[in-house]
Amino acid sequence: MAARNRPRALPKDEADAHEERDLWSRIVNDLKDQTRQSKRINEIADEIAAAEAKFEADDSGKSALPITETNTNQCTAEMTMKEMLHLEQLYKEQLKLSNEEQSYVLHILLCVLICVGCRCFIRVIF
Repeated sequence: MAARNRPRALPKDEADAHEERDLWSRIVNDLKDQTRQSKRINEIADEIAAAEAKFEADDSGKSALPITETNTNQCTAEMTMKEMLHLEQLYKEQLKLSNEEQSYVLHILLCVLICVGCRCFIRVIF
């Protein structure tokens, strides 16, 4: 069996040796969290679209929903205060999550740029 030219374990004083790997691991975990948050943002957007479609009236003043036995009472184009507050809550939650998503994306982009910069710096040195 051939001898190894490099030691099996890094000396304890080289704590920064795994910095790039740790940074990439953090980026991947952040992206997984962002995927879950993006799914929630899309769910809220679908709820908002459904609520708006329910009360959106066309030019003739009728509801955008087709009249069936189940939604006959819901075909008025006027919203109750409770429905308005619920829609407002959905808008606020979507705005909050979207702002958080934007800041996460900028943070992840910065981490990726740091990794790329480190890699380029190492290539120039060696």
